Amino acid sequence: MATTATAAQLAKPNCQDRCGDVEIPYPFGTTEDCYLDESFFINCSTSSTGDLPYTGNVIVQNISIDHGQLDILMYTVNDYYNETGFKYSGNQPSLHTADIYTISNTLNKFVAVGCDTEGILNACYPGQQNVHPRQRVLVSKY
Repeated sequence: MATTATAAQLAKPNCQDRCGDVEIPYPFGTTEDCYLDESFFINCSTSSTGDLPYTGNVIVQNISIDHGQLDILMYTVNDYYNETGFKYSGNQPSLHTADIYTISNTLNKFVAVGCDTEGILNACYPGQQNVHPRQRVLVSKY
């Protein structure tokens, strides 16, 4: 008799298997001895809305071992200007993750919306601090 089944995503025995609504399967984990190495550490942080799983500086939405995929929520960039055009507020979020992760070139969208808007995506090789000019990509400018 042949059967087909998808392997269940399981945490290591005696390890937390969830953080909020997100399952935390091995090789990921929330405490030492529960993850394969530091690259797979998930920081389960308590907030006013419940527990939130973080990797680096971003919130983890889903971990799929079957697809080799970690879904995250990235911050929205915004700039605010007054009526004279003076920028009085804004942010420049960045993504900091372990060197083992790559950014999917098929499952992501980079969008710039607004008047006089410029969208820039910078990338660095692992261990580098500065962006080489050829790695800087101008997405759109209106």
